[in-house]
Amino acid sequence: MAVPSSGSLSLLGIQREIFNNNYSATNSHSDISLTDLSEGADEEINTANAASDRPDGNTPHSMSEFYNYDHDLVAEIHSTTFQPQKRTWVVPYQPVRHGSGFTTSLNVSNNAPTNMGSVTTQGTFSLGGKTGVNLAALYNFNDDGDSTNGEKIVLQFHHASGTNFTNTGWSTAKIYNGSSASGTLVVTLTRSSASSFTSVIQNSSNVDLPEFFEGSDERIKDNIKDTEVNALEVINSLQFREFNKKNQSKKTKIGLVAQEVLKSKIPELVGTGSNESYKEYFDEDENEMYTIGIGNMTYYLMKAVQELSAKVEELEAKLK
Repeated sequence: MAVPSSGSLSLLGIQREIFNNNYSATNSHSDISLTDLSEGADEEINTANAASDRPDGNTPHSMSEFYNYDHDLVAEIHSTTFQPQKRTWVVPYQPVRHGSGFTTSLNVSNNAPTNMGSVTTQGTFSLGGKTGVNLAALYNFNDDGDSTNGEKIVLQFHHASGTNFTNTGWSTAKIYNGSSASGTLVVTLTRSSASSFTSVIQNSSNVDLPEFFEGSDERIKDNIKDTEVNALEVINSLQFREFNKKNQSKKTKIGLVAQEVLKSKIPELVGTGSNESYKEYFDEDENEMYTIGIGNMTYYLMKAVQELSAKVEELEAKLK
C-alpha cells in the first residue's frame, strides 16, 4: 500500500512503505530519520516513481516528497496489446515445438515462426542504449512435444542497427489478461529471476566474436547411442557455391544455397527467418526467407574428421 497522496504523513509509515512495501503495516522501527529515508541511507529509494517531487536523495528533504510514494512501483516503458495464437513449428534436430503468443515480422529467431498472433498496438521506445526499439516477440513454448503446457518464455526486442544493443533499461515485464488497468495479472517476468539474457548482434565490426553454447547435459537427453550417420557422405552431398550477396559488398563469398540444401542428405539444416533486410527482392506479401543453421554443421564436420582419421589409420596399418 503506497503512501497517501494528501493529508498528514507519518514518518514511521513512510519507513514501513520503504522497508515493507506497506505504509499501513503494523510492525515498528526505531531510529527514524527523514534525512536517512530521503537519501536512501537505510534502504535504496525507488526513483521509478513518476511524481516530480519524488525523493531523490537531494536536499532539502521534506515529508511532501513522499506523497504517492510506492516503493515497489515499476515504471512502464512500453505497453503492447496483442491477441495470442497457438502454433506448432519445427526446429532442425529438435522435437516439434508447441507455443502460444505473438511474433512480428521483426522476429529474427528460428525458434518460432514470424507473424504469429496479432498485435493491435505497437510502438517504439528507448531501451538498451537505443531509441526506436520495437517489441518483436513474446511467446511461451515447449520443446518436449507437450501441446498443452508452455515451459519457456521468450521476450525479444529489436532495433534496426542490431549492433551494441545492451540488455539494460528494464527490470519487469507483466502480462495481463485484458488491460493493465483492469485486467488480471497472468505472468510477471523479472530480469533477476530469468536464467539468461542475450542480444542479437548483426553487422558488428568487433574483432572478438561472442561464443555460443548449447544445452548438452546428459540429464536432458534420452535414447543416447552411437550415430550411424556417414558424415562424409552427407557433406559430399552439399553443393558449395561462389556468389555475391545483393545489397552487400561485391566481395565473392563461398557457401550454400538453401533451396539446394533442401535437396541434399541434410535438409534439416534449412530454416526460415525474417527477410527484412532484403524486402525489395521478395513479393510484397512475403516476410520470410530461407536460412541455414551453420552451427549444426559443426558436428557433421567433427564426425567427418573422425571418419577420415579411421581411414588413414587403416591405410597406415596396411603399409606396416
